[in-house]
Amino acid sequence: MATSTEPARRGRPPSSQKRAAILEAATSVFLDNGYDRTNLDDVAAVAGVSKQTVYRHFTDKKSLFMAVVEAAREQQLRPADAVATVLDPDDLLGSLTRFGERMLTVVLSKRVAALRRVMIGELSRIPELREMWAAGAPTAIATVLITELVALTERGVLDVPDPVAAVENYFGLLSFRGMNNTAYGVTELSAKDRKRIAESAADLFVRAYSR
Repeated sequence: MATSTEPARRGRPPSSQKRAAILEAATSVFLDNGYDRTNLDDVAAVAGVSKQTVYRHFTDKKSLFMAVVEAAREQQLRPADAVATVLDPDDLLGSLTRFGERMLTVVLSKRVAALRRVMIGELSRIPELREMWAAGAPTAIATVLITELVALTERGVLDVPDPVAAVENYFGLLSFRGMNNTAYGVTELSAKDRKRIAESAADLFVRAYSR
């Protein structure tokens, strides 16, 4: 049977690609203009689609902003995938340092931090944002990390009587110094500063809970 060697004809981009383009454009526009000064005409223009296409995916500006926040939240969740393997009983200091560096890279990136500032400004008008963000990276990753600490305590590697408080303290060490050093995300941490902060937090944590 003969097989055609002609290239496939180009059609319209799949709906999922259009949605992704709209989200990417909306993120940029919200960060540049803030929530109040953003309109869907600008989002459509940046995304290279019609305004009607934007409305086919998102009912209004609020739903679009919620989707942008959700996309950023999912980005923050990615470091959680490595928690179970990062906490190496034979190298707690090194493994926790590397995990902390990844956390700081994602959570304190200029884009995520800028979106966080826009979101905070809208919490009073869009209270659903509070619950959505609370279910984001720190909470999800904390749950996985708590499970790891319980397991390591049971194995006698660590002595963590209150894993929840321990994880809160660890994230506090990371976030406070990270936020302070970046003016709450206005500037980005250098790789050297990320490592220094992560090493310090890991060292204090391991010293506090080692047997």
